[in-house]
Amino acid sequence: MTKVEGSAADLVLAGCNSLIFIDGEVAGDPLESAALKAMPWEVKGDTGKIGPKAKTEKSEEGKAFTVNNTKTKEITVLHRHHFSSKLQPMSCIAIGERVLDKHSDYDATSTTLSKKGLRVIGLGYKQIEPGQVADFTSKRDLCECELTFSGFIAFTCRVRKDTKNVLGVLKGGGMSVAMVTGDNLLTAAHVAKEVAICTDDAKILILEKADTGMF
Repeated sequence: MTKVEGSAADLVLAGCNSLIFIDGEVAGDPLESAALKAMPWEVKGDTGKIGPKAKTEKSEEGKAFTVNNTKTKEITVLHRHHFSSKLQPMSCIAIGERVLDKHSDYDATSTTLSKKGLRVIGLGYKQIEPGQVADFTSKRDLCECELTFSGFIAFTCRVRKDTKNVLGVLKGGGMSVAMVTGDNLLTAAHVAKEVAICTDDAKILILEKADTGMF
């Protein structure tokens, strides 16, 4: 996992996830769990809140974050707008990609990371007043507009070591091999070349559905 350092980015990672504590274990997306573990923060089993992890023999103690001169050592998630494949973003309302305030090299950095086969997530946040919580809970679009960009997190999801050989056997037997994915197209193209679905020098044509209003 490659992460842009910065307290604002850490705060977004800690407060915007779908992790919950069930039967003594943290359940949810393994990528989100890995990100939280790397900070190192954790979901508290007794309260469900998210905060720094205590020091152990195997890991260092988690630290509080300071953003806009405000120190945060614990986060309570009030509401989650879960990830939608149609909308793309996920947002949470917490105490403690649709980005307006983008960094100047936002697009270039995102493209570079995606071309390396990384799963890239842009992080952003906005501060709201206590009286606005109800509106932001019921109206998702309010949560996901005019955000302040705080960094990227990029995950490496390595393919199985035998994938390339297995696909080679299938193609050698006269079968056609195709990839179906919901990943970023640049990420998918990198993986396709890595497992020899297409060659390194192959030209990749990206087709987009015309907005005709027809199915």
